[in-house]
Amino acid sequence: MGHRTIRHTTTRNGIYYVRFRLTGNKYFRKSLETDSHTQAQLLMSFASPVIPLVQRGVIHPNQFGDRLSEYGNHLKQQNENWLTQQFFNDDFRKPQPLVVQEYREVVTSAIVAEQEEQGEPKEVLTLAGAWNMYKKEKARNWTKGISQANERFMEVLLIVLGASTNVMTITKQDIKQVMEVVENLPKRVVQPYRSMTVQQLIECDDVPPEDLVGGESIHKHLKIYKSLFKTFLTDNKDILEKSPTDGVVAAPSKARFGAYSAAEMRKFVGWALKQPDGWQKWITLLLAYTGARRGEIARLEKSQIKFDEDSQRHYS
Repeated sequence: MGHRTIRHTTTRNGIYYVRFRLTGNKYFRKSLETDSHTQAQLLMSFASPVIPLVQRGVIHPNQFGDRLSEYGNHLKQQNENWLTQQFFNDDFRKPQPLVVQEYREVVTSAIVAEQEEQGEPKEVLTLAGAWNMYKKEKARNWTKGISQANERFMEVLLIVLGASTNVMTITKQDIKQVMEVVENLPKRVVQPYRSMTVQQLIECDDVPPEDLVGGESIHKHLKIYKSLFKTFLTDNKDILEKSPTDGVVAAPSKARFGAYSAAEMRKFVGWALKQPDGWQKWITLLLAYTGARRGEIARLEKSQIKFDEDSQRHYS
C-alpha cells in the first residue's frame, strides 16, 4: 500500500512541500526539506492546525514559514544529538529506536493508523476502484477523445486526494481543494506545458493568467467528478449517502478577458488605437474597457456621450 497523500502538501523531485491557498488567489509554498513521508507527516501535524489562521491573516505567512523552519531544524538537531549519543554509548545491551520521543509518538500513531487501514475489510472501495467501476459501466460509449480527456481530469483528483483513499472518507472540503488545484492549472496546448505530466502541471507555480485553463475546462473537471460521486456512487449505487460534490461550484476562469488572453487583447486594442475615428475604433475600445454588453454598445448614440469638466473625461 502506498502512502496516502498528506493534506496541504505536494512533492517535487521526491521532496515534500507545504502548499495552501492564501487570499487574493495567491499560494503559500515552502519546502519541508525532507523526502521522508513520516518526517513530513510529523511536520504537518505541527503546521496543519494553524494553516486556517494563516489563510485568515491572523498569522503572517512569513511568520508561519519561519516557525516551521525552526521546528524542522529543532527536530533534526534532536535526532542528531540522540544519534551521536547512541553511537558513542558503550552499552549495547539495550538498543533503542532511532528517534527522539516526540518523533516516536508520531511514528507510532502513524503505524497504528496504517495497521488499522490495512485491517479494514477488503470490500472497502478506494478512489481508484470507484473510477474503474464507473468506467466499466460508462466508458463503453465514450469516444477516444472523451476517454482521454476524462482520464486527465480524473488524474488530478487521484493525485491530489490519493488513489488508495477510501471514497467514504472524501469530504466537500477535499473536492474544493481539488478544484483550487484545477483552477490554477496551465493549458496543455502550449509549451512548455504540452510535454508535462499531470503531476508536473499541478506543481507549476506562478502560471501567467493568459496560460491558465479556461472556464470550460474547469467545468468539465467538476462535471466528471459530480458524475462519479453524485450520479454513480450516490444515486445509482447507494454507496454514499451524500455526495461530497454537493454545493461545489466551478469558479469562472481567471482569464481577465473571458475567451481572450491578455496578449490577444493587447493586439485588439493596439489595432483599434491605430484606426481613424470611426465605429471600428471606438466599438473595439468600448468593448475592451467598459465591460458593456454588445447590444448596449450597438444602441449607444452620440448624444448620450457627455463630458465631465472635473475629471476631463467623456462618459455615458
